[in-house]
Amino acid sequence: MIILTISATDAPCAGLSVIDKDDGNFGRYLLYPKNPDAVIVDSAVIAAAHSPQEA
Repeated sequence: MIILTISATDAPCAGLSVIDKDDGNFGRYLLYPKNPDAVIVDSAVIAAAHSPQEA
């Protein structure tokens, strides 16, 4: 099974967001005072996802 890289990162657990501009270029960072208390993942959605190469 291949798990998409974006779902295999710790990004949902970080108190940081990267905000892009409308054209897709980097805009700014948004820092939160703390990391989330919990991250809930629907593993069925992740397992059923397809990579762009498979489309």
